[in-house]
Amino acid sequence: DIIERQGTDALRFTLAAMATETQDVRVPVVPQTLPDGRTINTSERFDQGRNFCNKLWNAARFAFLNLGDVPCEELTLADLPLEVRWILSELGGAAAEVNDHLGRYAFAAAASAAQTFFWNCFCDWYLELVKYRLREDRQAAECKQVLAFCLDWSLRLLHPFMPFITERIWRELNRLVPRRGLPGILDNVVTDAVMIAPFPHPEVVELLGDDQTERVFADLQDATRGVRDVRSRCHVPPRQQVDVIVRTSPQRADSLERQAHVVRHLAGVGKLVIDPAAARPPNAASVVVGDLHVYVLDVIDDAAERRRLSRRIEEVYAQIEGAERKLSDEKFLSHAPPEVVERERARLAELKASHETLARSLRELGGRERD
Repeated sequence: DIIERQGTDALRFTLAAMATETQDVRVPVVPQTLPDGRTINTSERFDQGRNFCNKLWNAARFAFLNLGDVPCEELTLADLPLEVRWILSELGGAAAEVNDHLGRYAFAAAASAAQTFFWNCFCDWYLELVKYRLREDRQAAECKQVLAFCLDWSLRLLHPFMPFITERIWRELNRLVPRRGLPGILDNVVTDAVMIAPFPHPEVVELLGDDQTERVFADLQDATRGVRDVRSRCHVPPRQQVDVIVRTSPQRADSLERQAHVVRHLAGVGKLVIDPAAARPPNAASVVVGDLHVYVLDVIDDAAERRRLSRRIEEVYAQIEGAERKLSDEKFLSHAPPEVVERERARLAELKASHETLARSLRELGGRERD
């Protein structure tokens, strides 16, 4: 029944992702009536596997649309764009992690590591970044070559958990790009079937790993998330570009400046200024992500934002008082299950952190909390 509704690979991947090493897995099952009148048993737990299969299929379709005339030329890692070096570094780390987990029979952790790389790194960041390079950049050929290689190795990493869909995509990849690899960096053996292809070896992290590139890209991701958060909060239309100022330490400003195209492309930014001494301009929304201060210009009214922040601070403060009263109640502490008490303590910590963030934003706008 699960195979009929969600698919074979969805079933296999979800079972692997739920496979604990010490406990049984609870899978709630409910009956479902199909359009033809039949009733089958199903479970929403397997929707995550179906959704991931759809993600893999759609990402492969996008890649195939851009994988015509792919070269397999010798490359120099240091000469590749930052985002290309980053995805290769992440791929090397994922290969090492999946191998480590499989060696310890930690199937859930292995499936999660492979999925995290493909969905979070490859799809959410790398594919979005290479779209414009594939269309018009002088390094489009190199990006196509790396795109084909990353898809190749993703299929190898995912094949133990999703054998049918990966085999089908592999067949099409072989038709479009029969020669794929990173000559000069890493050898790659292409086979007729992914089932018999060499599994990515963990030592590859030593060839592809680049801690400095990952640190720089992490800053770019933080800045991108900050701008996206402000755009969502201030209801800025997706097609409207915004001007942004980022304040960071002088040591990191140069690398951010050199790679500013990442933030401009992914966050819809027009003018981007990296300034270690920047202060918040009037009518600029601000957000702190890590130790980056991001200012999005001319998207708020300072007076209205001060009123909004003041109201929100009062709401959060009332919730803090309620949580503190509950945690000071001996009856609650002695009778509530430990996990409930711990959850309330975690909630209090989150509320206090939220209060501090709101108060800091209010101070930046020239306001202050009421006594």
